[in-house]
Amino acid sequence: MSGFDERLFYEHDVATPLNNLEGARYLLQASLENPDERTSEAMEILQRSARALEKMLFWYWETRKVEERYSPGPAWSAGRLPALVNEAVESSAVPLEKPEARGDIPALELTAPKEIVVAALIGAGLTLQAASRQKARWEISAGEGVLYVTFTVAGSEESLDPATFFRKIYWPPEEEMAAAPVDAGLPYLTALLGKAGGGRELVWSRGQWRLEAWIRGDKP
Repeated sequence: MSGFDERLFYEHDVATPLNNLEGARYLLQASLENPDERTSEAMEILQRSARALEKMLFWYWETRKVEERYSPGPAWSAGRLPALVNEAVESSAVPLEKPEARGDIPALELTAPKEIVVAALIGAGLTLQAASRQKARWEISAGEGVLYVTFTVAGSEESLDPATFFRKIYWPPEEEMAAAPVDAGLPYLTALLGKAGGGRELVWSRGQWRLEAWIRGDKP
């Protein structure tokens, strides 16, 4: 569209009424001393919906940044990744198990920025849990110059739709989480892997779904 400024549209035109919506919800809640059950439910729906919209806008732009302005950083040992992930999970208080580390991960170096890698992986795990409503197990391993990350959840073949799963920029969880920016949808991970030389796949076999992501590294 001629003259259309996408960033202005999302960061101002859309963000302004969204902020107004949240402000109106706050004022309504403050004015109700003893709301009945239906009113309380409606207020909760308003709060969760406004929060989800905020997250969608945030992760949309973070994904666009990776797509348009990604640049490799200084090389770092992939052996640090499990500790970095564990630290982020603990500090953000997100309901995600810590990964198991397998193989000779320190034998690889990565140039993808650490912060993006950690956020993308944690977001992938949280998205898989939100979509499947099952607790995810995951492991980090390495082999033949490639770093592998695998998430696994139990479920029937019909319990997940891969097309929807990979499309959603943010998948609201069943329960509200902390505001820390570690809950990206799969487009964020896909953008990172596309820039950093990797890929991802979601497969079902024998009663479980496996989300597999890989990124090529370099030997130090």
